[in-house]
Amino acid sequence: MILLKTTFHAMRLKSVALSVALLFGAVGVSFAQPVITNVTVDIAPDSAIVTVTTDVASTIVIDYGLDTNYGSQESDPTLATSHDVVLPGLSESTLYHFQVTATDAGLNSTQDPDDTFTTESYPVISNISVDAVTEHSFTVSFDTDNATVADFWIRPTGGPVEPFSTLGNDGIYKTSHSELLNFFRKGTTPQRYSPAAGLDYDFAVIVTDANGNVTVDSSGTFTTVAHPNDPVIDSWLFTDVGTQTLPGYMRFDDSDSTFYVYSSGTSLFNSADRHSYVYKPISGNFEFTAFLKEYNGMLFSHSKGAALFRASLDGDSEIYSQSFNWKGVDVLYYREQVGWPHTEVLRTELQAYDGAPIWMRMKREGNDFTVSYSDDGVSWTIHGPSTVNAPIPLDGFAGFAGLGHVDDYYGEVGANNMELVDLADTTPPSITSVDATPVNNTATIDYEANEWVRTTLEYGLTAAYGDSVVTGTLHVDESIDLTGLLFNTQYHYRIRAYDSDSNEVVLGDMTFTTEPENPLAVELAGFTGQIVDDAQVQLRWSILSSDGIAQFDVEQRGEQGFQTVETVPATGAAGDYVVRLKDVDYGTQVFRLRIVELDGAVTYSPEVELDLALPGGFAISEVFPNPFRAEATFTVTVRETQPVTVEVYNLAGQRVDVLHDGIVEASSPTEVHFDGSSLAGGVYFYRVQGRNFVATDKMVLVK
Repeated sequence: MILLKTTFHAMRLKSVALSVALLFGAVGVSFAQPVITNVTVDIAPDSAIVTVTTDVASTIVIDYGLDTNYGSQESDPTLATSHDVVLPGLSESTLYHFQVTATDAGLNSTQDPDDTFTTESYPVISNISVDAVTEHSFTVSFDTDNATVADFWIRPTGGPVEPFSTLGNDGIYKTSHSELLNFFRKGTTPQRYSPAAGLDYDFAVIVTDANGNVTVDSSGTFTTVAHPNDPVIDSWLFTDVGTQTLPGYMRFDDSDSTFYVYSSGTSLFNSADRHSYVYKPISGNFEFTAFLKEYNGMLFSHSKGAALFRASLDGDSEIYSQSFNWKGVDVLYYREQVGWPHTEVLRTELQAYDGAPIWMRMKREGNDFTVSYSDDGVSWTIHGPSTVNAPIPLDGFAGFAGLGHVDDYYGEVGANNMELVDLADTTPPSITSVDATPVNNTATIDYEANEWVRTTLEYGLTAAYGDSVVTGTLHVDESIDLTGLLFNTQYHYRIRAYDSDSNEVVLGDMTFTTEPENPLAVELAGFTGQIVDDAQVQLRWSILSSDGIAQFDVEQRGEQGFQTVETVPATGAAGDYVVRLKDVDYGTQVFRLRIVELDGAVTYSPEVELDLALPGGFAISEVFPNPFRAEATFTVTVRETQPVTVEVYNLAGQRVDVLHDGIVEASSPTEVHFDGSSLAGGVYFYRVQGRNFVATDKMVLVK
């Protein structure tokens, strides 16, 4: 039945074709069969592409299989003169038969005779072995059944695929392979990868034959050996500063006296550092010079080498740094007090800088730092503005710092021609900004110095003086209080200053006059403060008599000096006054009273200092407004300067915005702004993540 039906349809089609021919023959319609002009096969191990060209637009059918019975078929139904037909799912190294049939728009068909092709094979990797493992290299050997080029990947054992890094190939096709893989150098190109010493790693061998067929074997493993730490060289010492995820180490190359510093440190700025350090102790003036030779290993744009002075080897000590990033910018900065955020002097593109060698130099004279750079070590250019009167301790350490800036991986920074010169100081210090402020029968003498000094303040009723105050601690600015003076009396005074090299300067005679005796000046019996709640303080003072006093202005010190935050009218009688201040910024806050008398005279109370610590190390204000129609804001405050990320997610868990991704300074509320005007209304979650905290809350967008 099926055979007859099939025959019937075939006869019917032939009859229709004959009728069409008789009907249209008179108008020149051609019924010639299409001509297959060319057939080529592009062969791979598991597939083939058959390219067919015809003289007229045709459709293509390809029957294929292991013999002339074929059994499989692929086609291209598009009327065209050129076709690429993919034959998928083939077996490698196998002979296949195929036959091409072309049919034009008039249903005229042409069938090519049977043809054959043999699939290629994937290269086979065998005999993988690992030898000569060091702290940062190994040799891998293996064979392939035909000539291939090789590439290699590596990652920590059990780690994600993402950290894999291609180490490169030598471009030579061969069947026997043996290659030394150095994670810091591959040829002349620095590699963005370096493993930690003494840890386990997986590696993959990737081979490619001349036809582009690729085989990957990721079964290789090795364990790096513990890294060495070369002994002290020419009195230079080595240490890690701060906590690093991997212990840093130093290698000394005798061939050119290069110190190679290996570090996973991630910080040489903000309020604390994590880096590795080659250094010598130094006191007073110095000049440090080094040639920053090269960067290798796992590198990040902020991988850096730096000329560095540290007051101590603690991570948060006072510093002065001239740093050269592997990419992008060079930066000058200093930290003038322990744990303070750094102060930036310069951030600029020094040159078309991408790890190029460069000379660096740092010179200290008193409290003035000057840094410079050179391409040849002969002609030097001042690197940014000199830093004048940086109050950084005289005693400390100077040398070369390196860090990779990538946790869990080593970066390598090399420097040679390192020289630290102790400069003799014969210049006396300079004392400026001298000011005497009399208050009743007391006076405060303020001054500044251009370097670290000790001082003697001489004072008395004549230029012969007679009394003195000695400040034996090194300082660069000072306020000296003189008490028990006579009212309404002129005093003479002068300052003698000595630097650490015993250079002395003596200022000329100066005078001030104490104030007339004022009964109101002793009416303030006490002024105290305390923290009573989160971001709230209570100030209390007592007055023996408020006759003649108009008001008390409560002042708080800010960036612009003292500012009035609340005014309290005087009651006209003795008694206690209490003021409670809310929403006070976190950190150290200083308050005082400005006492305004009825005749306009003003006196000030002693200052009260309160330290408002952040509970839990961070604080996030309420979103305002919430709910909101388009835009909302809130603030983030942290106890310690650190990187903070603020992200917004919808109910489906999709991130829709990043509001902040950068540094938030300690105790300084940072405003975060969210613009939801382009988003659909609904509930959104904001997630705030710092170094040691994560907080999530919601806000509602109303449309």
